[in-house]
Amino acid sequence: MMAGSQVKIRSLETGDIPRVVEIFCVQFANLSWTRLGKNFIRKFIRWHFNFHPELALVAESDNQVIGFIVGATGGHREYYRQVLGYAFPEFLAGTLRRPWLLLKPYFLALWVDLFKGVRSGGKNQRDPAVSKTGEKKAIISFVAVTAAAQKTGIGTNLKQAFEQAAFQAGIQVLSAYTEINNYAARRLNEKRGWQLVREEPRRKMVYYSKRLDKHS
Repeated sequence: MMAGSQVKIRSLETGDIPRVVEIFCVQFANLSWTRLGKNFIRKFIRWHFNFHPELALVAESDNQVIGFIVGATGGHREYYRQVLGYAFPEFLAGTLRRPWLLLKPYFLALWVDLFKGVRSGGKNQRDPAVSKTGEKKAIISFVAVTAAAQKTGIGTNLKQAFEQAAFQAGIQVLSAYTEINNYAARRLNEKRGWQLVREEPRRKMVYYSKRLDKHS
């Protein structure tokens, strides 16, 4: 990104998907999901575009996408079930190509939870988009910017735009998580007024929450 370039935050469009996939695969190169292959990541981004377009945004500069943020209503568990169910052929193909991923407890847990959801058929489950207190909730699943655009405030702008879009969509509570040693993401959360609600040292993850209002 050139100095002085104007940055625009807008909704994800279908033509942005290849660029978003590219950014995802570079910025999350060590993530198990990325190792499933670009076909899976493409389907994953397509899911957000199809089902939660109001929570899928990109940052654009000089007519090129340089960052993105995606999320969904509900909680993390239901989110994974829905995404993996939608992209199951690509998820299965990626796992067969890299079966060693099943040695990772978190990845294996995704498979187990996915099939639990299939077997239950969603029976006797409350609306995942509503919290126990009756508030509508959503999650931020991924946010990333290109290496050249980092430390320029674009990540903060994306998150702010996401919070505003979520509030306009009637969301009252947002949640997000990141790696315990991802200090840049943690600082971004704290800067935006997010509260640390849980740490899982064994999984090396931290979880945040934020209640939205018109000033978010």
